[in-house]
Amino acid sequence: MKSHIYIFIICIVVNTQLVAQIVSDLAGSGTFGSIDANDSLASFASPTGVCADVSGNIYVVETSTIRKITPLGVVTTIAGSAFDTGSADGTGSSARFYNPFGICIDPSGNIFVADTYNHKIRKITAGGVVTTLAGDGTLGSLDGTGTSARFNAPVGICSDPGGNLYVADCYNHKIRKITPAGVVTTIAGSGAIGSADGFGLSASFNYPYGICTDPAGGLYVTEIVGNKVRQIYGTAVITFAGSGTAGSTNATGTLASFDHPTGICSDASYNLYVTDQYNHKIRKMTSSAVVTTFAGTGVSGSLNGPVTVASFNYPHGICFDGSGNLFISDQVNNKIRKITTSVTTNVLDNATTNAFKVYPNPSTGELFFESNELMNDCTIKIIDASGRIIFTQYINSNKELLNLKKLDKGFYFLWINVKNNTVIKKICIE
Repeated sequence: MKSHIYIFIICIVVNTQLVAQIVSDLAGSGTFGSIDANDSLASFASPTGVCADVSGNIYVVETSTIRKITPLGVVTTIAGSAFDTGSADGTGSSARFYNPFGICIDPSGNIFVADTYNHKIRKITAGGVVTTLAGDGTLGSLDGTGTSARFNAPVGICSDPGGNLYVADCYNHKIRKITPAGVVTTIAGSGAIGSADGFGLSASFNYPYGICTDPAGGLYVTEIVGNKVRQIYGTAVITFAGSGTAGSTNATGTLASFDHPTGICSDASYNLYVTDQYNHKIRKMTSSAVVTTFAGTGVSGSLNGPVTVASFNYPHGICFDGSGNLFISDQVNNKIRKITTSVTTNVLDNATTNAFKVYPNPSTGELFFESNELMNDCTIKIIDASGRIIFTQYINSNKELLNLKKLDKGFYFLWINVKNNTVIKKICIE
């Protein structure tokens, strides 16, 4: 009879660079649906836009609902009713949406939704009260205040520090601005389909889709049909990157190429990140317009791990949280994916770290987790050397047994999140 001996080497990882830029699943089973639950038990129905609040909560729009994901992966529906489209203001599930695509949060914590097929911009308060900020529901292109204005399939939406909103009015081929008082004006785009650089209304767009601001207040717009990223500073509109021809070329400025770019966001260093939908990639652009592939192999799939080997299936929306992590709505995979982009060198203080212990049992291949106190909402994950999450367990007690008998020999990372803090321990199985 063959016997197995498990040798564990456990140590705290102080420098976590080994797990930086790792793609993982934040929430979603991968099955099309609309189930509220914890992370992989929840389901989404073709998620599109995403945004983050100051507390690290992620908000997602789907066909008829607005969903919220806490930092611990708990998914709830905050407005709308699953698979019940319409156009009704109200609170929570009494409100109705019709294929919203864009979402953002203003400095006051209000959520704004580009309700695309209703041709409206909707507002959701912290209490879940949904109202119509702008648009009368009839497709058109009218500037005005509140419901006297008109849009034609608004998609992308973002806010600036002053609470102004900017909308990529896709089928009008225009960029619209909405003040906190609901005054709608057109700031760029003639309304004709094109790709002409220029000033204000003399410029043209080819189905503007995603929109974001950079730290200096500049606007960036993706063109889903034009396959470009456009830049707006003041009234000047220029082509920032993209040749206009569908492709996947990494290069500088107009020498680069995209294939149906959708979502866009900026980090604090003026780098831009774009969901390059038909390429199944996340692309990065520096402030000098150098375009590279940040994540994704280019082959559709749902593989987690380092950004160079991870795969996506028509990624759509993208946003940063306050900790520098990227979140992507992986539309056809029906998941929300997370990319850890920052290198974390901090671990819990000694008092907190010593609040729990992990004991190996070499004869059984098990790890015994013990805490001095009840560890509510504690999440333990095991990540292999390639960055794949291969084990997840939730702990709501002060003792737990972790069965690692099926793991192959090698190095692993024991990722422990408790009280919104993370400790990473390195495990070696011989």
